[in-house]
Amino acid sequence: MPGTVQTGARLGLGQRLAQVRRNRLVRQNLVLFSGGLVAGIGGFVYHAIAGRVLGPPTYGQVAFLIAVYAVGTAPALILIVVLARYTATLAARGDAGLRTLLTRTARLVAIPCLGAVLVTTLLARPVAAFEHLNSTIPILILGFSIALIWQVAIPRGILQGLQRFPALSLNLSLELVVRTTAVPMAESEISMCTLGLTK
Repeated sequence: MPGTVQTGARLGLGQRLAQVRRNRLVRQNLVLFSGGLVAGIGGFVYHAIAGRVLGPPTYGQVAFLIAVYAVGTAPALILIVVLARYTATLAARGDAGLRTLLTRTARLVAIPCLGAVLVTTLLARPVAAFEHLNSTIPILILGFSIALIWQVAIPRGILQGLQRFPALSLNLSLELVVRTTAVPMAESEISMCTLGLTK
């Protein structure tokens, strides 16, 4: 029976570290951890700056929108897990359905995305009144953002199932960049609404 013979000798620290570095699972998890860490640190810095720049009243309204967004991302997290498992199963079997998985899932998820946008549009005025906003634009942006993150979850689940962790890590980090550039539009709208109320 061919294979390696294990001896009773213990490996030194350098040899163990070299063994860990060669391990594919460790390398991939390190890349994924790094991407998540960059996104987490960026989110922390973003909130610190936004809280300081906007002040308590306006940041309170922004925090409300971010909290609703966080609740809206729960289905996206579930979708990532389900797609990762399904993709891994298809890849292990060598199934040809893997090629069309992205488009099929995007079409299927488009229905709840449109529903979320529709519900947000219908509820925008009451929510804006509850939050003391003169405009419904931040609420509408929120609805579109939740629908968009549901669509972004599709490639994330597929990348995770295919074990393409560098691309997944880049995807996670790019979300922070998009949020950091898109959210100031909502913040400026909220600031204008708040200023309109105080005049």
